[in-house]
Amino acid sequence: MSNQKIGNLQAIAQFLSNASKSLSGTIADIISPARMVIFGTLLTTLNKPMFAASGYVFATFGTTATLYWITAGKVFDRMSKGIREAPSKALIGDLSQQSGDSPTAAFSLRQALGTFGALVGSAIAGIAFNLSGRNYILTFALSAIPAAAALLITTAAFGNKSATAEAKEKSKAVAVAEGETGQNKKLSFLEKAKALKGAVGPAYWEALVVVCLLYFARFDASFITLRAKTVMAKSQLPLLTSTMMLTTTLLAAPAGIRAKSSLKARNNVLLLGFLAMIGADLAFALIGSVPGMFLGATLVGVHMALTHGVSLAMVSSYIPTTSVPGIGRITGTCWSFTDFVFGIILAYSNSVAGKFADITVQQGRGNIGCFFGGIGATVLSGLALIIFAKFFHLGKEDYVQSSGKPSKKAVQSFIEFFKFFTWSYPTILGPLCVLSSRVIWLAPLHNCYHRHLLGPRVCRPFVYPTERRLGNRPAAGICQFVRAAAMTAGTDAPAKAFASPSNETSNMYKKLQNGSDVRGIAITGVEGENVNLPPTAAFNIGCGFAEWLSKRLGKSVNDLKISVGQDPRLSGPLLSSAIVAGLASRGAQVVQFGLATTPAMYMSCILEGHVNDGAIMITASHLPFNRNGFKFFTKEGGLEKKDITEVLQQAAASASAQMGEGQQQSYSDAAHVLQTALRVDPGRVPEANFMPVYSAHMQKLLKEGVNHPDHYDTPLKGFHFLVDAGNGGGGFFATDVLAPLGADITGSQFLDPDGMFPNHIPNPEDKRAMQSATEAVKRHSPDLAIVFDTDVDRSAVVASDGEPINSNRYIALMAAVTLRKYPGTTIVTDSVTSNGLTQFIKDQGGKHFRYKRGYKNVISKGIELNDQGEETNLMMETSGHGAMKENYFLDDGAYSALQIIIETAKQRVEGGKSITADLLGKLHEPLEASEFRLKLQTEDFKSEGDHILHGFHEWVKAGADGASGWALEKENFEGYRVNVDEGEGKQGWLLLRASLHDPLLVLNVESDTTGGMRGIVDKVSSFFGASDYKVDSSQLEDLH
Repeated sequence: MSNQKIGNLQAIAQFLSNASKSLSGTIADIISPARMVIFGTLLTTLNKPMFAASGYVFATFGTTATLYWITAGKVFDRMSKGIREAPSKALIGDLSQQSGDSPTAAFSLRQALGTFGALVGSAIAGIAFNLSGRNYILTFALSAIPAAAALLITTAAFGNKSATAEAKEKSKAVAVAEGETGQNKKLSFLEKAKALKGAVGPAYWEALVVVCLLYFARFDASFITLRAKTVMAKSQLPLLTSTMMLTTTLLAAPAGIRAKSSLKARNNVLLLGFLAMIGADLAFALIGSVPGMFLGATLVGVHMALTHGVSLAMVSSYIPTTSVPGIGRITGTCWSFTDFVFGIILAYSNSVAGKFADITVQQGRGNIGCFFGGIGATVLSGLALIIFAKFFHLGKEDYVQSSGKPSKKAVQSFIEFFKFFTWSYPTILGPLCVLSSRVIWLAPLHNCYHRHLLGPRVCRPFVYPTERRLGNRPAAGICQFVRAAAMTAGTDAPAKAFASPSNETSNMYKKLQNGSDVRGIAITGVEGENVNLPPTAAFNIGCGFAEWLSKRLGKSVNDLKISVGQDPRLSGPLLSSAIVAGLASRGAQVVQFGLATTPAMYMSCILEGHVNDGAIMITASHLPFNRNGFKFFTKEGGLEKKDITEVLQQAAASASAQMGEGQQQSYSDAAHVLQTALRVDPGRVPEANFMPVYSAHMQKLLKEGVNHPDHYDTPLKGFHFLVDAGNGGGGFFATDVLAPLGADITGSQFLDPDGMFPNHIPNPEDKRAMQSATEAVKRHSPDLAIVFDTDVDRSAVVASDGEPINSNRYIALMAAVTLRKYPGTTIVTDSVTSNGLTQFIKDQGGKHFRYKRGYKNVISKGIELNDQGEETNLMMETSGHGAMKENYFLDDGAYSALQIIIETAKQRVEGGKSITADLLGKLHEPLEASEFRLKLQTEDFKSEGDHILHGFHEWVKAGADGASGWALEKENFEGYRVNVDEGEGKQGWLLLRASLHDPLLVLNVESDTTGGMRGIVDKVSSFFGASDYKVDSSQLEDLH
């Protein structure tokens, strides 16, 4: 299903929810609020089993059908909630009105009981989930019990002719006494509007303004969670929420009783609640510690206890409960309108809070901006209340709606109703329901099920805006059908030898190898590209890596500890769950990191306190959204090509073993994944967020590198750096590395991880990506901009004048920085670097070793030269992969960018020029340059490519059809490079080579003369035209 369809379904759900809210109150005015409450509760009871049945739908009909099913359940649930929301408030208002009492105590009791039910219900859900062996389906099924109980209670309380019916009859009697029923007299639209205006007095509008301003301060709780995560362990976060809820439960009812004594008492309770909210925001913003978070949570609970029920009661007290001549009852209609306004305000408050949070995040102070915004909104609300109470209508009893002294029967009915709920909640029904049919969710169905079952592609439109903005995405393990099965508990699986796989199975896995990586098509979405990297393959690759690593290290599989991370790709959580299940099914201990970067995964095998035996990064770099793959590490570095071959051989053997002899199981069938994973011990698969550890490591390196004499801990104070993460995994570099060290990161863009990469491909080689960063530099004028690829093992920069620095220029810049630290060192690059770069490195006192394409080839050659005694401190490919000897020979785009930033800061401290202008001005660049990718037109493209290259070599040796000044490079490691003497000391060159992985020949050409490239290409075109080679060289002829 496309994301557009998903968005459309979500929009329908939102529309129907709002529409039901808007209509339910009006309908309640016609048929009575009690009946609408019962009807809404009935719909909820029917809705709950839908989520439990999703497991059956998934197993029977697949992911797309399950998405439709869950969306239908969400729509159904939102409609049922909307149907009962306004009528339940109208019902409480009616009952309290009949009792002759203020609705304040009733609404506050509703708040206390509702919060108590949510607190206990969540605890029961957790207990049920663990006792059932982490069974989501069973936990979902249990939610039908409180829904059914709520229906029985509501029907018993309101299903007969009760106080509510008396209220309706009384309203009719009043209307008749006034001379018209309101049901018979026909009024025009303008007359109805005038009647409504007369019925709903100014006090209602004043109360609405006060509460709306207050709701601006009540942004989503995820902002609090994000703040707490910076100072608290993940395991402590539920305690924070429980603290809020327990405080509210204990204080709400007493607050309501106090507030009902008089209007002055009501207003004072509200103002005290406002002060509690201000205190909470100050605690969250200024006390960056665990006690500070719990203080803030407690004060939020106090605030909710003192204001939520009381503020609703304040609005209720100004809504008429009698019939309006010519219209009828309007209580439900007024509540529908009120809820509609509150919904708009709450939605907008999250957007505003997010903007405030972004400001302080960019300043390096975390998301505390939202709390200062909340303080402002709370102060405004308090001022509005004081002004309206003193000078207008909120302090005057005359404007409180009253139906007169209630009958004894009505009073007795309300007392019995009150007794029933105050007794039932603390004893029997507390875990089951809340006042006026508010049902407890035993599991967070709506924001949990679709994430844990289907992964981020289908849940992406449902994620909180703050989660997407600030990077609080769910950890790996989202596909809980795989993960839950992998954690159903048992014993460690004993290691065993796999049988030899069939040729067909071996070939399936062999095709997934891409040099020293694994790559494949993980999800559908691109026409003509079929999935060849399903969860089954990931599971077996996990098994294979565990076996390979055990043999490599000489350790039992049960003693291995392996970390797993992922980039933001849509298929990442699903593949993560599957490969983790595979690793754990073999007995390995697995730590899931969730969103991470490739360099961080390697560092999880190196950094003190986090030394894992192996690490896996799930990524496909800059490739389209439907692709994914795996990179593997040990503490010795990334696996070599031959290692990947062995891992995939083990994976193929695992696949054969899982299928069993004689079985014909589909390659994409995940049944045996679940069956094998049932033996896994859940304690061996914890989750952890490693990126803060990696970010702290980067901060330490930067501080030591700059060594600022005045402010060591904020060495970037006064600098402005801009980061373009391309919606990949590099946003942390701006918010968690640069900003905390004092840098201004204003203008940084596309920091939110998004597996669809909606703005541009995160690729430093991509023209659109570099152009986007260049335009941002021109808008914001930073000292430097950094561009990352998806998994942050590559980078590029843009100078302060908007000049892009990638490819040859980036290597030159890194070479200059490296040679300042390590004079005379050798620098290894790939084969397509320019002649100008060679001269630049020589002029800087270094030695240039031009090797093959492929970052792994370049790094391996650097390691080899060091082993041979030749000091080689930088290995860098034109793609942006750069590794330094001092950084474990790891290609880390963030580390490369860090070196440029350190040098930039040091230059300023020393009073020097801009590093980019000072160094790159010495780099000679070609006048003309281009690359041509020529498709080989045969299935046996490797043999044909070798045949053509041999012919090219012989053709050049024979004089290249009379081309003057052409000479083969003395040493060619990849294809054949030809130097072209263009006269007057000018030098061009061409390189013809085979692509590393694709059926292509690649021709790179550079020239120092105008029209020189055309002459070189014409000669090469004649070479292809003179022989019957199976290659499409037409683009050479089309060059103008």
